[in-house]
Amino acid sequence: MSNLYVVGQTGHAFVKIGMTTRSVDKRIADWDTGSPFDWIIHMDLQIDPKESLPALEAGVHALLHRYRVRNEWFCADPKAVTDAVADAVARGTINRTVLHRSTPEYAARWANQPDKKAA
Repeated sequence: MSNLYVVGQTGHAFVKIGMTTRSVDKRIADWDTGSPFDWIIHMDLQIDPKESLPALEAGVHALLHRYRVRNEWFCADPKAVTDAVADAVARGTINRTVLHRSTPEYAARWANQPDKKAA
């Protein structure tokens, strides 16, 4: 399992755009050391092949550079992030993407993107 994720916390406009080869829930558990805010998984996109994940993450970060707050944290609305992910996927060497789960604002935009599958 290789995932690109977009997560945030309730009551905050910031999102973290990152990658993991574990479940996103386990990744969040690594950070959740007494935070008073609940985590929101805006997007959990499974990627194949996993070797394309670092380039995809870097591509999304580059497309959203003007929204970067610090490292993997961005202050951007869901549409800007979803558009950047879709654009980075379209430009990359990704054989298959599966939207594992998302909040409605992400799912609505991603539903318009065809699933890229290996020929």
